[in-house]
Amino acid sequence: KCRAHTDRLSLAAQTNQNYAVACCTILFLLSLLVVILHTQPLLSTVILGTKIEGIILLLLLSFWSALVAIVSDTRHGLATDVSGSISNGNLYYFSWGGLATGVTLFLSYIRSVWGIDLNVELQTRTKRLRYWVWLGVIGLIQMGSSARLFDNHCGHGSYGLSEVE
Repeated sequence: KCRAHTDRLSLAAQTNQNYAVACCTILFLLSLLVVILHTQPLLSTVILGTKIEGIILLLLLSFWSALVAIVSDTRHGLATDVSGSISNGNLYYFSWGGLATGVTLFLSYIRSVWGIDLNVELQTRTKRLRYWVWLGVIGLIQMGSSARLFDNHCGHGSYGLSEVE
């Protein structure tokens, strides 16, 4: 029988919890700074469409990616319970929502700076291509989550079939 290996009091879990809080704090402060810069006409020229905005967006995407990985990890129980079910929906879903928003902002930045519009490119193709792309992205996310769940709950022995005690 497979079991969850969640220990919220372990050193690794506490390190991940501290990293998640630090990540969220950095994300909030960077987002607040950019919002303030966008709302001030004189300061908006410093950020809008510049390399600074691109670097900030890449930083935000890397922090969101790390945060999603930590929050979705079932070993340490940040957003999951002992059985691997989602126990903190706000943390879990808003982490994924933040990552999706970050990707959307980065695509908008690419469109405004380099004139590459992926949405229009997909719209000029057949309608089914867009659905195939979404299906591939969703499948990739599910595959990664399922593989991690299997490794964390069912073991690391020969071919991943033995149980970790």
